[in-house]
Amino acid sequence: MADGDERVVKGGQELTARTWALIDDVAEELGLELQVVQGGFKAGSGARASGSTHDVGDVFDIRSKTLPAHRLVDVVVAFRRRNVCMWLRDPDHGWTKTGPHLHGVLRDSVHGLSTGAAWQVQDYDRKNNGLTGGAHAADPFPRPEQIPFQLEDDVALTDADIERIAQRTADLVWNRVIRTGFQSDGTFDADHPQKLPARGLLAAAYGKSVQAADRLGVPSSADEEVAGNELEPFELLPDDQPIE
Repeated sequence: MADGDERVVKGGQELTARTWALIDDVAEELGLELQVVQGGFKAGSGARASGSTHDVGDVFDIRSKTLPAHRLVDVVVAFRRRNVCMWLRDPDHGWTKTGPHLHGVLRDSVHGLSTGAAWQVQDYDRKNNGLTGGAHAADPFPRPEQIPFQLEDDVALTDADIERIAQRTADLVWNRVIRTGFQSDGTFDADHPQKLPARGLLAAAYGKSVQAADRLGVPSSADEEVAGNELEPFELLPDDQPIE
């Protein structure tokens, strides 16, 4: 069995190593701390409100009350892009049995899924919310393309993978640097401590994607040379001009 398929316990909750890495990947991308409050492999010992859903495989709940309310849909979408069927569970979306949380079922769980979790995957594909009875309703959240999450050491990168690395790096720059500098009135904080010059910011994003490919031995088709914060032949702002 591959290392990523090994079952690992963290904070009293059990998931495979690959799923823990997937959760960390989402947390890093969004700049958020994600806490798993219920994992999988419960074999009948899970929360009563969950029924048998968490009994087998990579099924998990993430605490939502510690996350900014305006970022919850971002979390749902980020997990969905990584092949997790995820929903926000709260009264506004039909869930009243327990406190609000984010519920995820890894579609490609290598250890299989319980009957209930497998039904939720099917219900996701029907564009529904994975709940039963009177709470069953259409899925209200964005539905991005789902791509299985792979540990970097498990797979060789393709050109499409390199493009995704570049996009992910750009997302990281936005969420961890630029977005955090915007104030409530929509203006950018000129004294924001993470402020970076526009030229250096874009060069860093591009450079990291190329470095990631180089580190894994993947040839890059890019003609541009990246050295430090230099990026040619793009027309960018001067180094000393901050983003407004």
